[in-house]
Amino acid sequence: MSGIYLELLSFLMTYRVTPKKILRVVEEAGEYPKNNLEYIAPETVRVAAVQLNIHPYTGVREYVGEMLGHARAAAEAGAQMVVYPEYVGLLAGTMIPGFDRLLNKVVAERFSKDGRIVLHPDQVAAYAEAFGEYLQEAYFYTFSAIARSQHLYVVAGSCPYYEEGQIYNRSMVFDPLGNTAGTQDKTSALGLDEALGVTVSDQMEIVETPMGKVAVVLGSDAYYFECFRIARQKGARIVAVPDAGGGPVMHDLLRCRAQQEGLYLLHACLTGEQQKSRAAILAPFDITPDRNGILSMLETHEPNMTASRINLQKLENLFHESEPNRAFLTGDYLRSYRYSGMVLTPPELPG
Repeated sequence: MSGIYLELLSFLMTYRVTPKKILRVVEEAGEYPKNNLEYIAPETVRVAAVQLNIHPYTGVREYVGEMLGHARAAAEAGAQMVVYPEYVGLLAGTMIPGFDRLLNKVVAERFSKDGRIVLHPDQVAAYAEAFGEYLQEAYFYTFSAIARSQHLYVVAGSCPYYEEGQIYNRSMVFDPLGNTAGTQDKTSALGLDEALGVTVSDQMEIVETPMGKVAVVLGSDAYYFECFRIARQKGARIVAVPDAGGGPVMHDLLRCRAQQEGLYLLHACLTGEQQKSRAAILAPFDITPDRNGILSMLETHEPNMTASRINLQKLENLFHESEPNRAFLTGDYLRSYRYSGMVLTPPELPG
């Protein structure tokens, strides 16, 4: 597809979707009158997770309006933090005229013989150059304005960030003033990330909030237990898991992660007839009502949000660090075990 055509589309989108138009949609909806962050106690933290269907958006009013609607519902449920799905920022790309045609141009194979998505690298680079700034601006201003209007901490899923020729799958966390409270880049490249050529990070970041330290594990990063182990050892007890639709397997995996590390997990996802994912708030089995690791979970695959109260004090009474596992520390697993990107050497163990 010609560079001139992409340049024209890029210019058109900077006119159609502007920070001013985004702010207008949010302001017209009005602010949430109650400040859920006015009183915070470890025993009564309230959190929410959103699930969205993948569908084309006709314009900025529909896109921003849907994202705002879920935050408003979360605020009305008393939530102090809300989490959106992975690649929620990429959904803004469906507002580009001729999006289906652009998508067909970039896809080489929807699924190769080994089940991978294959994209044309030259087209990925051209699209990133043409639309990267538009996607980042739409993503940033949408969720910054939502956080400010609803007086919430917002873990804004993720968006592709194009910087100096590299693509990053980046999650941004916004505070109730709409400022950036923290960021987290994807630490592994599988599926769509691999197809896009995403550059991965070797750092797990911690976000300081009045509810305590929060970490973000993006999508398929949840396949690696190290992410959750590092988050806990850096002081996080709440982990947001924005997901692009890992399905029932991801749900079961996250219940295991919550149990394994003694964490509250906020699972937001893209869902639908294909993905079969459902947003949920998860915890160690012993502190959930039915002892199944689920505090709340949506019952259908329709766009919605789920909210729940979490009691951080229960984690401290439940979870105790065990002694180092000698076999683990001296075995092959150690090579992939990362603490903030650093590989440890086996410690000297007594006896």
